[in-house]
Amino acid sequence: MESTYQMWSTKRIANFLDASENYTRNVLIKQPDFPKPRYATIFYEGNPRKSKPRWISEEIIEWANNAYVKEEDYVKPETKRKGRPRKAVTS
Repeated sequence: MESTYQMWSTKRIANFLDASENYTRNVLIKQPDFPKPRYATIFYEGNPRKSKPRWISEEIIEWANNAYVKEEDYVKPETKRKGRPRKAVTS
């Protein structure tokens, strides 16, 4: 049985999405619709330990296809004016 997917680290996901590792770790993977990580159980000196998180590449690619929109489909949010509102001028 040959598998076509890979297990990706945070660093690999950041590279794929052209984002920084910090942004990927602190923002992207915390999105509610972001795929859940997988963990391996590693035995170290006879004690079970949880590995660092890994994600299935196909799930990340599918998430990116749904999370990122084409430029022509992007709806730009309304910008608010910065600063304090001006006084109304009365004549």
